[in-house]
Amino acid sequence: MSRTLPDFPSPQEPWLETPVLLRRSGVRLRPAQRQDVDFLRGLYRSLRADELAQLPWPEPAKQFFLDDQFALQHIHFVHHYRDAEFLLLEQDGAPIGRFYLLRRPQADFHVVEIALLSAWRGQGFGAALIRAVQQEAGRVMRALTLHVDPRNLAARRLYERLQFEPVEDDGPYQLMRWQAAPLS
Repeated sequence: MSRTLPDFPSPQEPWLETPVLLRRSGVRLRPAQRQDVDFLRGLYRSLRADELAQLPWPEPAKQFFLDDQFALQHIHFVHHYRDAEFLLLEQDGAPIGRFYLLRRPQADFHVVEIALLSAWRGQGFGAALIRAVQQEAGRVMRALTLHVDPRNLAARRLYERLQFEPVEDDGPYQLMRWQAAPLS
């Protein structure tokens, strides 16, 4: 079974500016487009590979499952976060990750998704993206929220270093929140 995937919403300018650390490494942000879906599907597969490696399923069943889960996630994100920024990270024109960010007036900012290919993790790119959003959220006195899988210890440690605090368990994910400091 193949699901028809909706297009990404039309990008609203200005989208998040690429942080300096990323620009110095040849990385830039740009709006995700329909032609990026194959990369995004592969990225999703890579994020869940360790989890599915433990299952005794035949490889085609695993790929079918992952493709179906990716499609459901994509449909959910595009439907529930229509006004989010769906950004792709590229290094010298090659995609390396995704960053989906929701910034609504008079509401907390929310990182919907942040994911990098394994070769690009641990280099400070995720932290740079989140710090850039924290700076913007701080300027307009908004909080920043995100969800983390409690089993993803590296991500959780990163968010804690960036001053996020656990708020509540939200199903299989932990909601975390960063609050902008009041202006003195």
